[in-house]
Amino acid sequence: MFGGEFVFSVDRDFVRRCPVPLLVLAGDDEFHPTSVAEEIVSLAPQAELIVGWAGPENKPRTELRVREFLLAHTPAPA
Repeated sequence: MFGGEFVFSVDRDFVRRCPVPLLVLAGDDEFHPTSVAEEIVSLAPQAELIVGWAGPENKPRTELRVREFLLAHTPAPA
């Protein structure tokens, strides 16, 4: 998803106008730089950042954050 100076799929203006809540899991390598994840969160009106999410030691905490995010942003049935 990351490439060049930002992401492949959308530009910064799209992210600024994105009404959908985003949960951004920051990467930590050349192809998934943390700085781009941080920029997405700073631009998007409804975004949360998770750093240090990878690895078995972080799995329970990460799963909990993802569940909480989905519960908070899932519409109630009609």
